[in-house]
Amino acid sequence: MGKYGRWSTVPAVALLLVAGLVGCVSAPSEKPASSPSGQARQPTSAPMPASAFPGLTCDALAAAASVETALRGTVSTEDPSLGDAPLLQVGGVVCAWNSQSSTARLAIRIAPDGAEYWSAFNSWYEHTDWASDVGEINGTTCSPVEGVCSVHALERELFIEVDVDDTAGVTQDAAEAIARAALSVIPSPGQRPEPTRPPGSRSCDAALSAPQVERILGVEPGSLGYVSATTQRYRLAEIAGERVGALECRLRSSTAEVLRFSIIPGGAWMIGQGTPFDDVRGAAGDRTDAGSFALTADGLTAFGTVADDWLSVSVSPPQAPVLEQLYGELVASRRR
Repeated sequence: MGKYGRWSTVPAVALLLVAGLVGCVSAPSEKPASSPSGQARQPTSAPMPASAFPGLTCDALAAAASVETALRGTVSTEDPSLGDAPLLQVGGVVCAWNSQSSTARLAIRIAPDGAEYWSAFNSWYEHTDWASDVGEINGTTCSPVEGVCSVHALERELFIEVDVDDTAGVTQDAAEAIARAALSVIPSPGQRPEPTRPPGSRSCDAALSAPQVERILGVEPGSLGYVSATTQRYRLAEIAGERVGALECRLRSSTAEVLRFSIIPGGAWMIGQGTPFDDVRGAAGDRTDAGSFALTADGLTAFGTVADDWLSVSVSPPQAPVLEQLYGELVASRRR
């Protein structure tokens, strides 16, 4: 069938907002660096945003037996990735599992304000002829060859996304069954204030211009340019990122990516207590006068907060002084 039938082919590779950065986070050195005054400053943080579905647990969303059946074996749970942060910030829920014997994964994501997310989904695929096999209306896109199946559905005031990645074989019926079971236990979302897009840089070049980076890296003027970070598959976390005003930026030369940075307005909560991002909070050791700042022990990623915002920078090849300088430039742009 065609692209929008019950079976359709979509690219298997999708890059989430700030995806790739989570793999760079690692344990801190035993003795974090100190500020010039001799005392390490702790990054600012805010409380984790309240869920629009209080009390809803991953065990309730998908029974372990059903997940193990879908992934054909014993599974373990995963914490949300950094790419899921905007969805949590708007009150959403993220649950993920992985197979202990293969690379198979299953993730369920839920968002309040479902009509808005469905509208974005509809616009993404430029299509209106959807099914009603899951919830009030749903779109299921699968590629058996690539081992990817995604279910997106609208039900009451919520929107659900179920992703199954299994190169050994993925079944649409199993993915849709998991989505239906999850919808049957999800309460209607509570009232939440409408997310506002804060003022500030709304383009990559405004946040950190290519000429600025070229000067810092010492490369030829005009040799770098920003490329689109849009994925080829609809991703709920990306749309949540748009709602909070997040930026995901990638700067490339003619041959390779040299810089990636992320800004999540209001994302300072990500390094607070009680968040799922323990690795990020644990690595917050090294400091700079540019603001709250941490450099991961492997030197690949600089991240931290300025005011209420989350910032993250990675550069290739990794160079700690360059990372610190680029981070400082981002901080300055957020303060302007």
